[in-house]
Amino acid sequence: MLSRALEQMDFRVDTADSARAALAVLARREYRAIITDLHLGGDERTLGLEVLSACRRLRPKCPVIVLTGFGNPTVMEKALRLGATFYFEKPVSLERLRLALAGEARP
Repeated sequence: MLSRALEQMDFRVDTADSARAALAVLARREYRAIITDLHLGGDERTLGLEVLSACRRLRPKCPVIVLTGFGNPTVMEKALRLGATFYFEKPVSLERLRLALAGEARP
């Protein structure tokens, strides 16, 4: 649903259904921004942090937005310490997400 909504706002979107798939795509393509969910397949609820860490290594200047439906202060702190530009708990409004992608929102 999120990818369709972003495409309707004229964003080009690639999706990945696992951390492994996201890391493979990230290694091959340049992005203006990355959105990762903390829960990306598997049983771990923090696989999105692996994607965040890889983004920081491979694309250090690329903004990274972390989304989660499993938020807690410890995970939020860790995501921000790892370099997340934004950390949003679901549900996040499409307008707030649009502003973050456009660089108009505050972290």
